[in-house]
Amino acid sequence: MIFSDQQFFKGFPRSVFFISYFLIFIFQRRVSFRQENYLNLLKKENGMEKEKTLIVGAGDAGEQILRSIISANSFYLPVGFADDNTAKQGVAIHGLRVLGKIIDIPKIVEENQLKD
Repeated sequence: MIFSDQQFFKGFPRSVFFISYFLIFIFQRRVSFRQENYLNLLKKENGMEKEKTLIVGAGDAGEQILRSIISANSFYLPVGFADDNTAKQGVAIHGLRVLGKIIDIPKIVEENQLKD
């Protein structure tokens, strides 16, 4: 083996290489799957543009709504969240930011051109 004379690898288990290779492979697949889902959000479906949507509530229910939109490949295009929790302001959830509070919805709609 090439590393047999090296002091750097003395006492270093060889199984670490196999375990790290396996973990990198698994995590890389997970990241690419999420990236593929996000890119599917941006595509047009059947030649129709997707309808821009604002999700109200950035908690567990809002996150589930976003996941179902992504997994169902629906005709909605989520642009962000609106939530009154000050700790969530500006935070990104699955790549979408919390754009403001519920009282700011008219401003958010205007800024993101959510109306036709």
